[in-house]
Amino acid sequence: MPKKWNLIDEFTKKDRNGFDKIRVVRPNQEDIREALNQLLTNMKFENCIVNENYIKALGMNP
Repeated sequence: MPKKWNLIDEFTKKDRNGFDKIRVVRPNQEDIREALNQLLTNMKFENCIVNENYIKALGMNP
């Protein structure tokens, strides 16, 4: 998980019923952008690990 992912997680659990409440609980946008960019980097194929057992369970060859 990205370092600042907890900010996104906490935001989703807060009361966001209306724009005024969203503005109050909204985290710093630079921190959120950093977390999402890190998530995208982590998702790149070159950063992934092949789970051979999962692939075999699908009936495919790793």
